[in-house]
Amino acid sequence: MITNKIIKKLTISIIMCFLVFPVFSQNTSVKNRFNLKASYASYHTGWSITQNSTKKIRTGKYRIEGNYGLSNTIEAGIYLGFYPSTYFVPGDGDYISHKYIVPSYGLNLNWHILPYIIKANNFRFDLYASAKIGGDYHNIPELSTFSEKHYTELFVGSGMSFHLTKHVGLFAETGYYTIPKSEKISDLDNFLLRFGLSMNFKK
Repeated sequence: MITNKIIKKLTISIIMCFLVFPVFSQNTSVKNRFNLKASYASYHTGWSITQNSTKKIRTGKYRIEGNYGLSNTIEAGIYLGFYPSTYFVPGDGDYISHKYIVPSYGLNLNWHILPYIIKANNFRFDLYASAKIGGDYHNIPELSTFSEKHYTELFVGSGMSFHLTKHVGLFAETGYYTIPKSEKISDLDNFLLRFGLSMNFKK
């Protein structure tokens, strides 16, 4: 029994060493750092209402973004993305549906917190606050069910990342977004989780 306990303790200690010590492999400062991200998020865009049930309509949005470190704690950049959608136009006594791709674009601003707490040259873990402003452009006919071609999107939240290697890692951002012109759709869930791959390169 004693031998088993010792083996368990040693095993746990070794695992902790592999988890903790590799964390130190990336500078906490983001100054002069290039950051690229590829991500996915599921947006609540409406409701499907039938006689027996009410279900959320969710739309997956794909995005690529690039950021550059302006100081030890601030980085800014742009994002580009797309997502599939459907518009409807009046037909012979009914509406006809058409599928199309919506491009999205915007600006990022991230404020990194760890440089205030940890002064390390090598660190894989990262925490930051994030704000984004951008929009979607709907290239659709005037007679469609969309009242506007451009919709502005605002996002405020936080993010975290963990780099598996010196340059490549995983990240997730969570927060709240709003699309002011979509307020006619009531009771939308504005909570958002975005996740994906992250790559860092420093001068």
